[in-house]
Amino acid sequence: MGEQSLLEVFGVRYKKQEGVLILMPTTVAWTDEYSGEFKVKFHYQQIKAQRISAEASSKVQLQLILFDGSMTNFHFTGDEAVEQRNKVKQLLQYLLPKFSEHSNSDLKLKSSLLSSDASLHQLYKDLVAGGLISPEEFWANRLTKRDVDNGSQQQSGLPSAFLADVQAVADGCNAVKYNLTVDTIDAIFRTYPSVKSKHAELVPSKMSESEFWVQFFQSQLFHRDTSSTSNDIFSDCLSKERQALIGSSSPDVSHDFKFNLPDQPMEGYSTNSICPATVSKVADKLLLQRCNQHSYMVLKAIGGELRTPEVQIPYKGAEASNELALKHSQKFVEIGASADDFSCLLAELSQWTPKHIVDANSAYSAVMYLVPGGSLMPWDTPTSFRSADVHFQLLRHQAAIAELLRHFWACFPIVSPQLEEKVSRMYKCLQDYEQLKLAEFSASLDTGEQGLLSHMKKSIAIAAEKYLTWRNRKDKS
Repeated sequence: MGEQSLLEVFGVRYKKQEGVLILMPTTVAWTDEYSGEFKVKFHYQQIKAQRISAEASSKVQLQLILFDGSMTNFHFTGDEAVEQRNKVKQLLQYLLPKFSEHSNSDLKLKSSLLSSDASLHQLYKDLVAGGLISPEEFWANRLTKRDVDNGSQQQSGLPSAFLADVQAVADGCNAVKYNLTVDTIDAIFRTYPSVKSKHAELVPSKMSESEFWVQFFQSQLFHRDTSSTSNDIFSDCLSKERQALIGSSSPDVSHDFKFNLPDQPMEGYSTNSICPATVSKVADKLLLQRCNQHSYMVLKAIGGELRTPEVQIPYKGAEASNELALKHSQKFVEIGASADDFSCLLAELSQWTPKHIVDANSAYSAVMYLVPGGSLMPWDTPTSFRSADVHFQLLRHQAAIAELLRHFWACFPIVSPQLEEKVSRMYKCLQDYEQLKLAEFSASLDTGEQGLLSHMKKSIAIAAEKYLTWRNRKDKS
């Protein structure tokens, strides 16, 4: 089916039909038990929110609310319906915020492009708001990588004590609760990649989302300096990150910053003369190791690839001036011309005689033949417009037809049913545009201005001829 399945739940009804609900990395889909084809499929960017039925309800349901206002209900009928519904809900709670942020950033980028370009905004209203093409087709290949990079915000840094800021709340039953936000979970994943891989490995196949984070906080917050127990799922995370820290060092860079701080007390710092005698050297070393490792992981998370900064070392005898050390300085030295050079040049110019000279009257006649309206260039287009509105409407229709033609010609060669459907739709859009909007604009023009539309009509006619030729060949085959 294309994407890898994250969670499959059997015994889920959609419109009173039994089937399977499948959650994938970018989409959620439902299929019946026989066809194997997706009857319902939504991208996570389309989903605005999710709702679940009340605990006292006789039906265990999950409702997806889309941004277009439509709603889709799924009814869980299995033996463990509540547990299965909760697994789907927890996985959606983790996936939806990621795609909503991406959707919001795309929407802001598109809005900024439309607001900064009046002609693009007008084209969007003529084609998309007019129902000729879809928004996806309009923005296809229009958002360049540069626009996406400029529209994306800089990734925020991580607070050094983000784990300490997660406060436990007592629930009155000899237990505590931690309220995790999406930002906190993202910060944990960025700082501890091994925890992220562990989450992908265990959730939701082997444990629920809440069980995972309970064990995480028990391992990270309450048992930092104790030895790991046999059932601690995070026992190997620290060793993996330590190996990654050592393995990422470059052997040919002697001043790698990751090893500027030794994992042991330095002279004058954390010695027995300053620290209490009860603090052991082993605890000191563990603390320094953890500080070095945590700093490295935070820097790596916010900076991507860590590189050793280039250090400018002053050499002996260097001057403080900013003069360039040019290898071939003679190329940049100003060279003056002598009087003899100018004399030679003047002598050559005095001996030069032009060839193939046309007299003034003949040249004037030739120019008059070639100007618009002359005998060699009949007056088919006006040299000026009656008003600024005529000029604006002309540019508007040219842009709209050029966009429709771009989508039309992009369908060739037609090698799939999707392209067949699109080329037929684009052909119909071109015909409707010419018969309605272009005809209306033509009626508002004077007789001498009708030539303004000749190029647009010719382009549409060529596209129509191409489409009809393809259609006839297809019908005969």
